[in-house]
Amino acid sequence: MLQEHRELDAGFRERTFQRWQEGLDLLEMLIVMAEESGSEFNTEFRPQAIQQNNFVFEAVCGLHARAVLIAREILCLLEGGFADGALARWRSLHEIAVVSAFLSERDNQLAERYLLSRETLACKAIIEYQAHVLRTGLDPFTEDEVQRAIHLRDKLVQQYGAAIQRDFGWAAEALGNKSPTFKDLEEAVGLDHLRPYFRWASDHVHAGHKPHATFLGTSESVQPVLLAGQSNSGFTEPATQTGLSLTQATAALLLVEPNFDHLVISYMLLDLVGELQETFVRVERETLERAKAGRNT
Repeated sequence: MLQEHRELDAGFRERTFQRWQEGLDLLEMLIVMAEESGSEFNTEFRPQAIQQNNFVFEAVCGLHARAVLIAREILCLLEGGFADGALARWRSLHEIAVVSAFLSERDNQLAERYLLSRETLACKAIIEYQAHVLRTGLDPFTEDEVQRAIHLRDKLVQQYGAAIQRDFGWAAEALGNKSPTFKDLEEAVGLDHLRPYFRWASDHVHAGHKPHATFLGTSESVQPVLLAGQSNSGFTEPATQTGLSLTQATAALLLVEPNFDHLVISYMLLDLVGELQETFVRVERETLERAKAGRNT
């Protein structure tokens, strides 16, 4: 059974690559350029950042590495025929691009608060974990480990206020909002126009009713389909949004240490995103027209 399905999968992947190779090659090229730019940036400026306790560098550099990782995951999902999964994964990439842009435009104190906020969320996770160890069968944390986490959380709350315990509470003071949301961050960096895409991507993350016709993977179906596997339809939006968000995250990183070369790289990536979008749109249109013509002959 597995051998049969693996052979079918190999054939599907070959046909998918034949259809989308032009666009997928551009997306992979953009990912490699972003990765190499980030790597060179990290190598050149990290010694200086360590000496200066540059928390903006540390935060945005870490976010950029995650952005590249997620972009590669999205590429794998597209090559495997999972456009809806790719768009859902883009949701996280968009979050990283927004937070990166927000941090890169502000001071070192905010970036330090962002980095430290991890400890308050970790404390919350530990307490939740402990409450369910009997049912999960997992090994509990020791009492000393729990108390250390609580002590650190309380210390951060005393220093930064109760808001630091919330998901985006590290940005409360900068935004003048005690309970900031991700939407507030989007608006602050001028990326709130992508909110409809974010909501669209979230549709595949949550368990609300999703009619079969609303999947990217069924967008070219000529009859109703309950999609439970691969499809080579609907690649354009997740690929384009991935290229755009990865470019935004890379530009945010490079502009932490602005210079002419970094500006040129940012514009080169942006130009490549435009070419990528045009290519995916054209390939989608041309291959669909050929498929329709083949069905009518």
